[in-house]
Amino acid sequence: MMNHTFFIISFLGFVSALVVHISAIVEAGPAGYHWIWALHAGVFVVFVPLVFRLNRSRDRKTNSPAAFFSAAPWPALAFGFLLFVYAGVNFLVAMAKSDGGVPDIWQGIHVLHDHGRLIREITLPEYIHYTFNEVRGFSGHWLIFYFAPLVFFYTRIKGRQKNRRSFI
Repeated sequence: MMNHTFFIISFLGFVSALVVHISAIVEAGPAGYHWIWALHAGVFVVFVPLVFRLNRSRDRKTNSPAAFFSAAPWPALAFGFLLFVYAGVNFLVAMAKSDGGVPDIWQGIHVLHDHGRLIREITLPEYIHYTFNEVRGFSGHWLIFYFAPLVFFYTRIKGRQKNRRSFI
C-alpha cells in the first residue's frame, strides 16, 4: 500500500513540478506564487523512501540501484536520462540568466544580491523576471527528484501485480 501512496505523491509532484517549470520558462502562472516552494520539501517525501529502499542490506543483488535500473521499463530510463541532461542544461541556462545573484526585497526596494552582497537595485519587471528564473533553476531539478521515485514505485507496483518476485 505504501508503494501506491508514494507513487501517487510522486506523480502529483512530477506533474506539479512540470507545470511550475513550464510557467517559469514562459514567466507566467504558478511559478510566481510562494506556495510552489512546498514542492521543494515534497521531493524529500518521495525521494528519501526510494533511497532507503535501495540501500536495504539484506540482499545486495535485489536491493541496489542496479536492480532498480534493470527492472525499470527502458522508455522510462531513456526519458529519465534525457530529463537528467535537460536539468543540467536548464540549470546552466538559469545560472547564466541570473546575472550572478538572486532577487529580493530589501527595505521595500527590489534588489539583486549575492549572499547578502548587493549587486544592484532592479525594477519590478526585472524582479519578476529574476524570480521566475530562480524558480526555473530549481524546478528543473524537482522534475528529476519526482520522476525517479515515480518510476521506482511504479515498477514496484507492477512487479507485485505480475506476481513476480519483488526486486526489493
